Amino acid sequence: MDYGNPPQRVTWCLTVSSLFVIRMKHLHHAYHIDRLAARFDILREQLESLIGSAADNLGEWSALLKSHRNGPRESNQRRIFTAKGTYLALWRASKDLNECCVYSQLANLLQNFIQCTCDLYTMYSLLYLNQISDIFGYILNVVATFAALGVVLAACENCKNQVGQMGQALHKRRGDEADWLATMIENFSLLLQHTPVCFSLGGFFDMDFMLLKEMAAAITTYMVIFIQFMPKDEPVTAPLANSTITPTSG
Repeated sequence: MDYGNPPQRVTWCLTVSSLFVIRMKHLHHAYHIDRLAARFDILREQLESLIGSAADNLGEWSALLKSHRNGPRESNQRRIFTAKGTYLALWRASKDLNECCVYSQLANLLQNFIQCTCDLYTMYSLLYLNQISDIFGYILNVVATFAALGVVLAACENCKNQVGQMGQALHKRRGDEADWLATMIENFSLLLQHTPVCFSLGGFFDMDFMLLKEMAAAITTYMVIFIQFMPKDEPVTAPLANSTITPTSG
């Protein structure tokens, strides 16, 4: 790039500023998703401690229920209700985060897709023209783009995994029909099934690692199309072998 050329310098400034804004938006989105994942992790640990203490003290609780001492029962009821309220609040927060970031993330995804496609096409053309020394910068651009997108998708996957581990912890508790704690935990498990935590871009794309696979497939398809229409420079050979030289007399 010729930095002394004003049009190229303006193009470089616009590209760098847009990439900076997009990277910061990716980090901002990933930061809030990581906070949700950390809160889900704390909630999962609280549920595991509640279920573990219930399984260890099941005989003691049965004796207490027979003697009409409902102190531990009311205490654990409050803990389960508090966990339900916390989960519903976090679930609404995840929905609000999806609604707030849908247009900005769609714009970021479109920009990442176009940039990767153009960079890969440029890399192919440089390889075709045997200009290998100019490829390193484009490789860094592609790696940085996929790394920024991977950070956001990894945060989304981590948050969903925390909710899945909560469901697994709830299924560890077993009891009969008279076990009130098992009934409440079963209701909590049904709540997790009917209100799953998911991240999507307006319903068009799901924010998970499958999105990287879909982007790679789409970029490969467009690359094949672009390469087919790429102008090929055919070598020009002079017909020296079959030509006859006629001497001229001066």
